[in-house]
Amino acid sequence: MTIVVAFGLVLTVMWRAPWFLDRVELGRLHDPGPKATVVSGFRTGLAALAVASAGAIGLIFQQRNLKITQQTLEHNRQKDRRQLELTLEAQLTDYYIKAVSLLAHTDRTERLGGIYALERIMRDSAKDHDTVVQLLAAYIREYAKRDRSRAQVIGSKPNPPSDDIRAALTVLGRRPERAAESEIDLSNTDLPCVNLHHARLPRTLFVGCNLDGAELTGANLAGSSFYRASLRHIQANNVNLRGTQLSEADMRDADALGADLRDALMHKADLRGAHLTAGNLHGASLHEAQLVDTSTGGKITIVDVEQLLTASVTDDTKLSNAHRQAEGMEAHINKCTRAHIMGESGPN
Repeated sequence: MTIVVAFGLVLTVMWRAPWFLDRVELGRLHDPGPKATVVSGFRTGLAALAVASAGAIGLIFQQRNLKITQQTLEHNRQKDRRQLELTLEAQLTDYYIKAVSLLAHTDRTERLGGIYALERIMRDSAKDHDTVVQLLAAYIREYAKRDRSRAQVIGSKPNPPSDDIRAALTVLGRRPERAAESEIDLSNTDLPCVNLHHARLPRTLFVGCNLDGAELTGANLAGSSFYRASLRHIQANNVNLRGTQLSEADMRDADALGADLRDALMHKADLRGAHLTAGNLHGASLHEAQLVDTSTGGKITIVDVEQLLTASVTDDTKLSNAHRQAEGMEAHINKCTRAHIMGESGPN
């Protein structure tokens, strides 16, 4: 309605304005030729102005309609996105429930399917990452409990865990790296001869674990705890054990060539026969660690004097005569012993 009124007003102005000007100003022109020319020019100008105004109004309305259309499309996209997220969430929840139910299946193949299904969920859903990790860790603790009542026959090769336990460990070791990961608790489990080659398991609790004969070459186990764990005959070349807790761990005959043991706590660790050549022991604490068989003096830790001089070696560290009598070792032992005593009584 407004547009019709405006259009009528423009037509009225175009038609009547020249005659108004004729009475006011053009009346001074006695020649009708100039009058006609002025009237025609005025009407032409008004017509051009009207057309331009109509075009401008049209553009304004077009931009307004375009903005409304864009807002409508964005609203629809957000609505569709939310709907898709809800659908995927429902599907993921259903998939998760089915995967968890498979873990309790009596058939081992079904349990394997559940483990790998959980791995898929962990990779696809960042918010479910930690839940899956903790679930798999609990599964391993439940089905690979360490039975300390069973004594292993000396010289016999330990039996590796079942396929599902090994699969769960493999999944944990190759999980996606994400921020704010919580530690993994695998304490008091029986995991001999497992293959954790290049596994990523930093800050993992292996307290009291049996990892005899395990393959740990190239694994990242920094900050983990192996307190009172059994690590006999492990293959751990170039393993990252920086800052680990290895106190009272049994590492007899461990092959840890080139291992990173910086700042590791190895109090009372049994290292007889361990191969630590080319490893980094800077800052490692060897207080009361056993690097030689004191009863026979036979089996000793294969380690260079230069490595020991970078570690904390005290009077209570059980060293071979060759290591203890090496140049600079006595002074280093005395220095470390004083520092250890002061460290124990320092806070007082």
